[in-house]
Amino acid sequence: MNRRNTAGLEEIWTWPDSLWVATATPDLPTEALEAELVLDTAIVGGGFTGLRAALVLAEAGQRVAVLEERAVGWGASGRNGGQVNPLPPLNGPDRIAQLVGTERFPLLAKTILGSADETFDVISRYAIDCGARQKGWIRTDHCDKAKRQSRAVAEAWNRFGADIAFLDGPEVEEATGTKGYKSATLIGAGGALQPLSYARGLARAALAAGAAIYSKTPAITLEQDGARWKIRTPRGRVTADRVLLCTNGYTDKLWPGLAQTVVPLVSIQAATEPLSGAAYDSILPHGRTMADTRRTIIYGRHEPDGRILFGGIGSVNGHDDAAFDAMRQGVEQLYPALRGVRWEYRWGGQIAVTQDHLPHLHEPAPGLLAGLGYNGRGVAMSTVMGRVLAERILGKADADCPFPVSPIKAYPLRRFYQLGADLVVRIMRYQDEREVRRG
Repeated sequence: MNRRNTAGLEEIWTWPDSLWVATATPDLPTEALEAELVLDTAIVGGGFTGLRAALVLAEAGQRVAVLEERAVGWGASGRNGGQVNPLPPLNGPDRIAQLVGTERFPLLAKTILGSADETFDVISRYAIDCGARQKGWIRTDHCDKAKRQSRAVAEAWNRFGADIAFLDGPEVEEATGTKGYKSATLIGAGGALQPLSYARGLARAALAAGAAIYSKTPAITLEQDGARWKIRTPRGRVTADRVLLCTNGYTDKLWPGLAQTVVPLVSIQAATEPLSGAAYDSILPHGRTMADTRRTIIYGRHEPDGRILFGGIGSVNGHDDAAFDAMRQGVEQLYPALRGVRWEYRWGGQIAVTQDHLPHLHEPAPGLLAGLGYNGRGVAMSTVMGRVLAERILGKADADCPFPVSPIKAYPLRRFYQLGADLVVRIMRYQDEREVRRG
């Protein structure tokens, strides 16, 4: 029997301090499970991955239920920056081909390049109200070395149909509204959405298709019983032919070793008070999203109500003001018009990073699958992963899936990264600042 520890669960981040909570579409009227269920598929985790999988399976006629520990979108799906970015953060196509093999690579490359389009197609098909806009994503280079690396990767992806444009000098300033970058790449397929509204929209679509969703229902134990699986919750029981684990950066001990396959990092965001005039219009003037090449990242976007949102990599300690102050200072260097502006909201959440910087699909036992590890590209890639997991449940062969089934393998030195995460982030920030000064 596999058991998790539900004692001492803490909300590291203050949920009401999130702009997404303040502006999201209404929450769903879901309740805790207080019965015994017999299902075709049980899904643990009510984020993008689990909800998209539930939607696909329900439309295929399966009896499916989502078990969510807190509320739909409570984890990374409702806390991320809401950028829909289609390219991997570090790997170019040559490296990915080495990792997954040349036979599978063409399908995976097509899936990666189409991940943003797939996400916006889902939003359109189900009329999800989440402020979606596909106006493009600018990846700015923080130094000359980053420019060389970014362009080499972009040129490689363009050979597979990525259609990435290159910006230099005045073009970068015109596109971003800052003199802080000399070069950038522009990916037209990128965009933005309100992530908590997107999660709730996926949930509504899944409910309409016949899926069940239970909030405040943590999976306490998971055990195999012959050819079926049994899940115990605080006040309910589930028996299912198949189980999907879709917990990403909040993966715990429910299945041995799964949490050790990723390192959880903290992504932080802050949003200004509503602005008007030049202070608003001059920042990212065309409504595109932006993310730079720093190790600690600076990313930003407009909001329809006049706010400007920026984010980056922060401290493990959600109550540490230093990470937010460092991010704010970096943003104000890029955009002096924001100096003195009140930052009205600030929040964050955990993202999951894998050693090879690719999403992982695991099948540790017959009828048990897990998909996680989106490396900061979670909006688009988790939407895709949910579909892929559902298709595996419905019988698609491994060779026909973009993600190879990989063994559960611990991230090397994971404990070191966790214990020394704050120090690692400070070192990364120092390296970024030194490169900015030099380049």
